Amino acid sequence: MEAMEQRSKEDEIALGTKAESVLESEAFKEATAGARENIMMKWRKSQKPHEREHCHAQIVALDEVDRMLRVFTDRGRDAHTKLAGQRRGGRQR
Repeated sequence: MEAMEQRSKEDEIALGTKAESVLESEAFKEATAGARENIMMKWRKSQKPHEREHCHAQIVALDEVDRMLRVFTDRGRDAHTKLAGQRRGGRQR
């Protein structure tokens, strides 16, 4: 994540807004819940440790997607606050 390029505050706001929209989307909620349920079902039925490890990795990946979307949302809100402060003449950082 540190390797990502610097974005303008406006770009951070736009990305945050899109990320929040995805997180609130019924399609995203249903897709991730369904995927998680399917992975857990495979995990419960698995007979071999490497199969369970693969399922665990999939759950971790789902969690990471959710976490990154929340990071983008938070950064967008922070950028909005800072930009609003600058426009009012304040010097928020």
